[in-house]
Amino acid sequence: MKMHAKNRNVAIIGIGQTSLSSHKEDQNQVEMVQEAVINALADAGLKIGDIDCIVHGNMELFEMQFAPDLWHSLGTGAYGKDEYRITTGGTTGATLVCAADNLVASGLYDTVLAIGMEKLQEGNTTGGITNMGNMLGGMIMQPAVGWVLDRRWSGAYAMGVRVYDFDAYRAGFRPGGQRRYCNCRRYAGKAIRLLRRFGKGLVEDPT
Repeated sequence: MKMHAKNRNVAIIGIGQTSLSSHKEDQNQVEMVQEAVINALADAGLKIGDIDCIVHGNMELFEMQFAPDLWHSLGTGAYGKDEYRITTGGTTGATLVCAADNLVASGLYDTVLAIGMEKLQEGNTTGGITNMGNMLGGMIMQPAVGWVLDRRWSGAYAMGVRVYDFDAYRAGFRPGGQRRYCNCRRYAGKAIRLLRRFGKGLVEDPT
């Protein structure tokens, strides 16, 4: 696929990084980020006031912390500036460069500081993967249940939104209707029993 031409050329004018070590007991994450930012600004001959936007990225759950960019703002200089948060797993570093390049090439900003960091000493990669895995069930089941309900839905709308009351769940999961899609009567019957036991009062018809 042919790429669109850029509005203007972009250059990397400075880089900076922390000293490398398998363990850094003398620095927390904010101090590590600050060290790299200071080095990058010095290499570029800029001050933090010259930066228009910050692009921050790391695999947050690998360090068992959520939204670390909020804490890291003490070291990134992002206070009072636009900031973008990027997490893509194993490609975060490359995506940071691409995002910063596009932000400048588009003309939205003149100078962008891209920051990528990891301090796995304080985290647990396995724990991060497990935390993400715990969400997969809900991510899969929510649209799956919605699909099943929509196939046999015949209820009412409230403010342009479909109302899923107990009858909608009963119709969607009743054995006769469900057999057409999963060919498994006993699972549909079990779902109805669970809804009878726990579902009352959870979904109300506003009409």
